[in-house]
Amino acid sequence: MLKATLVPQPVRWVGVAERHRRTMVRLIFLIYWLAIFEGLLRKYAFPEANRLIFFVKDPFVVLLYCFAVKNRLYPLRSHLFSAALGFIAISAPLVLVQWMLSPADFNLMIAIYGWRNYFLYIPLAFFVGKYVTLADIHVLARRTLLVAIAIAPLIYFQFMAPADAPINQGFGRDPDAVFLSMLTVDGGFTRPSGTFTSPVGEACFLGTCTAMLLGTWMLPASRRPLHGWKLWAATAAILSSLALSGSRGTMILCGLIWCTSVIAALISGDRRFALQRLAMPILLLLVGFTVAPLVFPVAVAAFKSRWQSAGDVESEGFGYNAGIVGRLIYQFGAFTSLIPTTPPVGYQLGIAGNAATMLSANDRVQPADQLVASSLETEWGRNIVELGPLLGLAYIAFRLCLIGRIVKSALAVSRRSRDPLPVLLCAFATMTLFQGLITGNGAVVAYAWLFSGFCLVNGKTGKLGRQNLVRHTIEMCAAGGERRKVISAR
Repeated sequence: MLKATLVPQPVRWVGVAERHRRTMVRLIFLIYWLAIFEGLLRKYAFPEANRLIFFVKDPFVVLLYCFAVKNRLYPLRSHLFSAALGFIAISAPLVLVQWMLSPADFNLMIAIYGWRNYFLYIPLAFFVGKYVTLADIHVLARRTLLVAIAIAPLIYFQFMAPADAPINQGFGRDPDAVFLSMLTVDGGFTRPSGTFTSPVGEACFLGTCTAMLLGTWMLPASRRPLHGWKLWAATAAILSSLALSGSRGTMILCGLIWCTSVIAALISGDRRFALQRLAMPILLLLVGFTVAPLVFPVAVAAFKSRWQSAGDVESEGFGYNAGIVGRLIYQFGAFTSLIPTTPPVGYQLGIAGNAATMLSANDRVQPADQLVASSLETEWGRNIVELGPLLGLAYIAFRLCLIGRIVKSALAVSRRSRDPLPVLLCAFATMTLFQGLITGNGAVVAYAWLFSGFCLVNGKTGKLGRQNLVRHTIEMCAAGGERRKVISAR
């Protein structure tokens, strides 16, 4: 009697299950690349269709969900995922009630835009955490660092060009396009947006690139996804892009990620060699501070002037006499002042988003205009205004709970795999979930939930539990799929 040979290793994705997993990963990667290059399509390739292209990622997100439902591909099991589904279920009657209370001022397109920013991408994080592996993330990191090399020259020319130059505002003639009003640094230099339509998206790109670059340098040479001159070119590209960014928020974000490298070094291997793993991040930091004023003196001078002038304004406007720190303190607590004056169901979903003015079909003064204006710079304030106090606080609590979950997961994966990258990516994801403009900026929406999912991966190279694999294979065979034998270990 023939006996199946038992393989002394954990069960892996095989056959139909592996093919479906790879399809999910391809869709996830496609959404990621569209988030990066969507701005190029809107500004340069098809400027007259920029409003439509804003939603170019959404069909693929829906396609991923449909593919998962059709093939019974389940997301990570979590109370947080159940809570996300609860938010989605509540959103439809919420929009209906908001319309009934103020039909004259209600704008359906703004409501759709708001629903998309709040709820469409949340389940994506749990599918990413289930089907993407740490090896997939390393592939993505390698390609992203190579793309950063190509984008660096664009950053330079955008910084040097006037704000109204085609390289900054695009080739369109739409006066309502959100990217036509570019931010500047002191001295009249433009704050680069890279391949995005605003510097906020570029800040997300540089933040994740910084995490990927540090994670690559902190790995042993044999495990690095990028080597040799390509790694050095990516290093120079990212450091130069940071020097030319002109954004205090970008600098603070990347600085905090740099600080997180200390934690990553301590938990991703033997602590006796933590300093050795930190050698390259420390060296890059020193080189950046030393070389940037020599290579980009104008950019560094403009950034210093911007930091000082903006800090003076913030000290006067927000109090605490602490510059940007005072502003952060204000943003952290400003939402509480909106709770007593906001209707129980909020004003309208999406009304405080960046594209609300662009999507609005009229110039009527909204009753919430004053509140909206005060909440635009505060993510939590936007949540209160658009969802109402009760649901807004619940949404904030959901994000805080998700932060705790991804921190726990990333620390465990880095410790188990001896890889610092999950912790470094977690630094970006937690700061974005905490106070990032997730519900107000299209690029941040995709980045926040994608990278939250990357922090939820289990760290195994394509492995799947016995029960899940057998169940999925049986279901596929019953549905008429390809029949494959599964050899598993006891």
